Amino acid sequence: MAGNNNAYEEIKSRIRKIKANKITAAILSVVFGVILLIWSGAAITVAFKIFGAVLAVGGIVAVISFLVSHDNTALGLTSLIGGVVIIVLGAWIFMKPE
Repeated sequence: MAGNNNAYEEIKSRIRKIKANKITAAILSVVFGVILLIWSGAAITVAFKIFGAVLAVGGIVAVISFLVSHDNTALGLTSLIGGVVIIVLGAWIFMKPE
């Protein structure tokens, strides 16, 4: 019975953490939404710069993953090409967010 109680408490703890994360995400979404309404021009430029940077980093991770794995299959080469395309796209969006 003690094992069941510990499992119950662990599940209960995880649910509390998930609930707290969802509430935090909702609050941040509202705050960012208000910021976008107030400073729409500057905020959109910053949002696109962040989006471009995230894309570029994702592409870099894909290329590094290919280089580390030495996966010369079609899937691996597709990952490499996709990573390079994502890097270029991310850099382009970062440089020209308008």
